[in-house]
Amino acid sequence: MKKIFFIIPNMESGGTERKVTFLLRYFQKKKYDLTLILIEKSGVQLNDVPKDIRILDLKKKNRFDFFKVIIRLGKILKREKPDAVISFAFYANVITLLAKHIFGLKSKIVINEESFPKAYLLHGRWGFLKKKIMGYAYKKADKIICISKGLSQYISSEFKIPPDKIRTIYNPIELERIQDLALEEIRHPYLDKRKQGYKLIISVGRLTFAKRIDILLKAFAKVRKKTKVLLLILGDGPLDKKLKKLRKELNLEDRVDFLGYVNNPYSWMAQADLFVLTSQWEGFGMVIPEAMTCGIPIIFTDCFFGPNEIITHEVNGMLIPPGDVKAASEAIESLLDNEKMKKEFVREGKKRAQDFRSEKIASEYERTLNRL
Repeated sequence: MKKIFFIIPNMESGGTERKVTFLLRYFQKKKYDLTLILIEKSGVQLNDVPKDIRILDLKKKNRFDFFKVIIRLGKILKREKPDAVISFAFYANVITLLAKHIFGLKSKIVINEESFPKAYLLHGRWGFLKKKIMGYAYKKADKIICISKGLSQYISSEFKIPPDKIRTIYNPIELERIQDLALEEIRHPYLDKRKQGYKLIISVGRLTFAKRIDILLKAFAKVRKKTKVLLLILGDGPLDKKLKKLRKELNLEDRVDFLGYVNNPYSWMAQADLFVLTSQWEGFGMVIPEAMTCGIPIIFTDCFFGPNEIITHEVNGMLIPPGDVKAASEAIESLLDNEKMKKEFVREGKKRAQDFRSEKIASEYERTLNRL
């Protein structure tokens, strides 16, 4: 039986955490010996971790615990001797690779790059130092999995890593599970207003700078002047208060509702007329094929990386420039009024979503480990 350790910062709401949960379920069915290591044992998706999966907590308290966390992790991996370690997200990747180097670990290390590094390095503190550490550490990985082709090319070029050390594996979606969850009954005053001719827009994502919900709110403010339209925003995050303040400034409190983290976003997607997300960057954009599975037409920004690898403009969705309020509002207005195009997007989107079927993607992870 192969022993595999999964390492991730926490189990907050997000596509990476959903992916880890699914992969744990997949490898559990295959009878692997699994352990989940969390840098901080926190997050709303902790309850979704499959039962009988051992969870270890590295107990990071603050940013000064960086070296303590590396030592704790290194001791665990040296003692447990897993066959393979799979880490997810920048912080987990770096501490895992530095632990391997410091402790001389023999386990195969596979890291997942989930986002656009340039973006989170520039928007965080000590960006230059982080980039240096990242470039040094990533070269020590046995395999780097990137979740889009664009991201794979960027990592290889930016950090001078041989292309054959990098593999692109798209994020998995559980089609049947999403389809079942989409049938769950929901209630909200906005759903009743649809009987009065209102159109419902939905957006799903963490309330962070990367998602640029502020652009969506400003675009929506323009649309509501011409159209009976409502907006539901699903997700939590550090910009919650700031975005609600902007909603008030734009006089949208009667048209926009923030629902926070929702365990089942798919039932909400299935009830909406349009899905819109105005991200500044993405690693992949897992929510795109998920929304496609729910049968909702999509408007998404053509940002780095991922969306234009999933969406073919005006075939199975609509792509707009990042940071462009005018383009976002015009796209929303045009698609809301075009029933023929909406139906075409839904039909083609469901076809495209099949390419990200979870079993297919998970088997690629398994093959990658077996080859190592």
